Amino acid sequence: MAARVGVDVGSAAIKVMAVSGSFPKLEVEAIGMGINPVGNVGTDNEAEGKQIAEAIKRTMADAGIKERKVKAALPEWQVYTRVIEVPPLSEAELASALSWEAEQYIPVPLAEVNLDWQILRRPATSQSDEKMEVLLVAAPKQIVDRRVGWLLWAGLEPVGLETEIVAGSRVVVRGDEAPTLVCNLGAVGTTVSIIEAGKLVFAYALTSGGIALTRAIAQGLGLEFAQAEQYKRTYGVDEAQLEGKQVQAMEPVLGALVTELRKGINFYAGRRKEGLKRLILTGGGAQMPGLVMYLANRLTLEVVVGNPMVGWSWDAGVKQRFEGLESVFVVAAGLTAGD
Repeated sequence: MAARVGVDVGSAAIKVMAVSGSFPKLEVEAIGMGINPVGNVGTDNEAEGKQIAEAIKRTMADAGIKERKVKAALPEWQVYTRVIEVPPLSEAELASALSWEAEQYIPVPLAEVNLDWQILRRPATSQSDEKMEVLLVAAPKQIVDRRVGWLLWAGLEPVGLETEIVAGSRVVVRGDEAPTLVCNLGAVGTTVSIIEAGKLVFAYALTSGGIALTRAIAQGLGLEFAQAEQYKRTYGVDEAQLEGKQVQAMEPVLGALVTELRKGINFYAGRRKEGLKRLILTGGGAQMPGLVMYLANRLTLEVVVGNPMVGWSWDAGVKQRFEGLESVFVVAAGLTAGD
């Protein structure tokens, strides 16, 4: 059977992964990471799109992935993901209702998006006063066409597209684990979600990420961007370093993140009897020194860096190169673990 391949094109990096087997017991056959030469995924410039395509092709080749059929991710800040509540309906009734009512949840004309939905939670009986919970995803057609174009230019055959949250939620929390808050820290965007019994119950995106932290350091310490990026990776959120000045410079951005995470915690507390007790960090930003302790102290939750590949087997050479970076590949891993 051909390997399943996931391609995650981010603003800073391109992550690719090929796996075999059946989820949750998968084998990582190949994995790779390359630089996005354009530095963003919002471009509609054809020349820049072809640069990204060449980088995808190069990253696939460097990883030794020959399979051409791939699944890819759409950045959460470019799509609209909502968990909504509706009265108990059959699937046919829900499809009909959403064709008329989705526009109240989606801030652009429905003719301009690809709309998809999934029932997350249904009341035990139709007589219940409880509502159904439905995951609603709307991807602007222009964004979808652009992403598909990059993959085609790279010589690949896209067989599926998913949002970052949907892909990541598949692997970062197992179905038998306690309800968990998940924060995926990317270069230009951050996603916050809550996963319960293996399914999303809360999801939204922030248009701020690791680059905002780097800019805050550059401004606060009077550094060039490249040097500020190195300081961030080296000293992170350690108040014992640089007399605490780096943490002080990042505080406005970090404080805003804490506020958004608390919104998720409060949302869940208002909907369920039990509260959240754990936060999982994923993405490149999860590697920042001191961030786990910083957030644990301010949120009074257990905070850990996620590993989306728990229980998977690895080719020995592949594992040696990428061990410790599992959280960076959460979206690519989630893409490969799907149907």
